[in-house]
Amino acid sequence: MPVRAFLKKYCLKKAARLLSWWIRFVFHSGRWSTIGQEIPECYHKEGRPFIICFWHNRSVMAPCAWIWKKPLFILSSLHLDAELSSSTMRYFGVSCVRGSTSREGGSSLLEMIHLLQKGISVGITPDGPRGPRYKAKAGVETLARLAKVDILPFTYSAKKYKALHSWDALRIALPFTRGVFAWGEPISYASIIHQSPEEARQGIERCLHIFSEKIDEEIKRL
Repeated sequence: MPVRAFLKKYCLKKAARLLSWWIRFVFHSGRWSTIGQEIPECYHKEGRPFIICFWHNRSVMAPCAWIWKKPLFILSSLHLDAELSSSTMRYFGVSCVRGSTSREGGSSLLEMIHLLQKGISVGITPDGPRGPRYKAKAGVETLARLAKVDILPFTYSAKKYKALHSWDALRIALPFTRGVFAWGEPISYASIIHQSPEEARQGIERCLHIFSEKIDEEIKRL
């Protein structure tokens, strides 16, 4: 292995470990609760996989919401920041599929369909990997349609956080904060198959936007 590649891999591993420690510190030092946990619980009891859909800027604390001893795969791009994110998630037992659900990322889409058909849930940030923020790209509705599984909106919100100067205004929750993980009402694949791809995409975007804003407002009252 070339020296530069070795150093990159070494630094990435160290950074991912540090980030995982930070996430755990924020989680355990704060007061975090969960809204709607009965929704994924019901799917687990019935043995039905699902697609978790959340905005890109709500990805840092997301692994802490996966409390089940079940495999989970998150779609992650091939960019360097996504490499750090996927390496960090491994410390929480979450695996990654590298690529996208776009036409160019057909192999990634097929891999996620195969995972869902095997009963393994997957997660997607529909506005990733480069935005625009809160604008869902096509792909999630295609995955739900082809795999015949429902979409579960997910978000989290923290009273104290730092928004980075990135395209997604990535939210970094701070220690000793009050935080909420939230699962929304399912978007049924049965309803998606009766819509055009664009209608389904707009519906997912609207649902996730309204749901995330609602939880942001609720955390302010806690």
